[in-house]
Amino acid sequence: MGKMNLTDTERAQLLSAARSRTVRAADVRRAKLILMLEDGERATQS
Repeated sequence: MGKMNLTDTERAQLLSAARSRTVRAADVRRAKLILMLEDGERATQS
């Protein structure tokens, strides 16, 4: 899979969710994963 292309607004929303203490844990993990993929990292299941 190639690098994702997020808009500045999408990236800001994901960063906010990833840092949030009130968002569900699953949504925080999802936001962090999307940001990692955007940065070109590979997703591996552990």
